[in-house]
Amino acid sequence: MKYLTKAIALACTVAMPMSWAQEAPSAFQYGKMTMIEDAVESPSVTVVHSDTSGVVEVRFQECEGCSFKSLLPSKEISFGVGDGSLSAAMAAKKYKNSAGTVFFDTTTSMVNRVQYFQAQKGGEK
Repeated sequence: MKYLTKAIALACTVAMPMSWAQEAPSAFQYGKMTMIEDAVESPSVTVVHSDTSGVVEVRFQECEGCSFKSLLPSKEISFGVGDGSLSAAMAAKKYKNSAGTVFFDTTTSMVNRVQYFQAQKGGEK
């Protein structure tokens, strides 16, 4: 009888987590994943900013020596370096041509944010 009780307890212990795992939805159960944002790491990012219009354009290179590509900014564009945030004017002036990552919407190709890798280069190219 003790053997039967232990066997039932062991079976319940094994079966319970399996039934819970089957109830939990899988990430792939809902269909195809859709990317909403993509990013490009760039050796040189330039933010074109005007005091009246705000950010007008974001230019970046995909590699050293590559030609610059240009994207329009989203209305909520943000800028950051390290753990802090930057104003658009600061990004345009002090971080001109600095290395960073440009994050953009895959549907509209508008830039959502720019994250700089480190302190500014200190000069223009």
